[in-house]
Amino acid sequence: MAPLSRSTCGAFLPLLFLVSVIVALPHVNAAAAVTTASCAVNADGSCLNTTVSFTGTDLDKVASVRIGLTPADEALIKCDTVKPSAKAVTCTLAVASSAKAGLYPATLALSDGTQVEAGSFLIGNTYEQKSLPRWTSTTKSSNYRVTGQSSDWPSTGDTWSVSGTFNPASTYSIVFYNNQKKAAIDSPGTPTCAPVKVTATTLTCTITSANGVMGMYNFLVRDSTNNALLLGSSSLPMLAVNPPLPEVTGASGDCATSSASCVNGAALTITGTNFNYRSAAYQQFFVGVTSAQRRAIQLATTAVDKKGVTEQRVLRERRGADHLRHQLQLPQSGVPAVLRRRERRAAQCHPARSRHDRKPKGCNHGAAY
Repeated sequence: MAPLSRSTCGAFLPLLFLVSVIVALPHVNAAAAVTTASCAVNADGSCLNTTVSFTGTDLDKVASVRIGLTPADEALIKCDTVKPSAKAVTCTLAVASSAKAGLYPATLALSDGTQVEAGSFLIGNTYEQKSLPRWTSTTKSSNYRVTGQSSDWPSTGDTWSVSGTFNPASTYSIVFYNNQKKAAIDSPGTPTCAPVKVTATTLTCTITSANGVMGMYNFLVRDSTNNALLLGSSSLPMLAVNPPLPEVTGASGDCATSSASCVNGAALTITGTNFNYRSAAYQQFFVGVTSAQRRAIQLATTAVDKKGVTEQRVLRERRGADHLRHQLQLPQSGVPAVLRRRERRAAQCHPARSRHDRKPKGCNHGAAY
């Protein structure tokens, strides 16, 4: 091949210069982006009223930080005192007491009005789930999210479902977290729901709650395939999950063997399984069918463990003693039936409510204590 003439070489110089300018432009005008973020956790391991940090590129123009899925969320979750630099941004998180614990997306607003999605933070106290990540790459514009739940008062063994938009090719799991600090103390664990069957619009699983599990729960959906959490579940009502129902197998003590011995102050021990062993206050027993019979003879729970409950008879009126003898000749179908109806509510909610309620009053407002 013949060498190029000097005049020919000169003809290529402008083109080469133009190419070098085009290649350099993206480096000069690169868009702001977030690669990761973190939240300094408090003593409870929660992202709550602490410092939030974002790491990325070209972040020096960040003017404000918004956190929330809706404007209502953003009004309750503030991140002020924004300090931007080219590679990092920090702000101070201030969460209103009325804000629900859960997963919320973050957005960085630049000085020119540009919005930059910055993943999502797990805000608030998620008791019994301290190992959950406080930040995930899930953004507000994600195609997959949660929109509903089939029940907010399921029982152990129920088929329970989550509605929304899901990827059938992904593997999902459901993680429950407790909203009540007192209920989480000495808890045997959270409810579970597995195995999870996936369609494009529904996740379905079998819910389980162990004996002694108490509290009001929300849940998160984890995409195990993409190592991400889905938005949407935090705005749903809290759940009260019923543990296994108590089963009475027998009784002993003066009130179980002799009506004459069942005097005021006499003890009665009821044995069985699935009693709420965490406190005697969570068991209630009834003697009689009518309200008058129940007022006549009352039982006060004095002790409980995993195998049984000890009651003390409280005599209000003499009438009704014969009914007590009849009612406590075990096995009697009436006693376990009344016990199951009442103890189910006592396991999750305040015990003073009608046994005819279909749902525990106040349960969805955190009234487990």
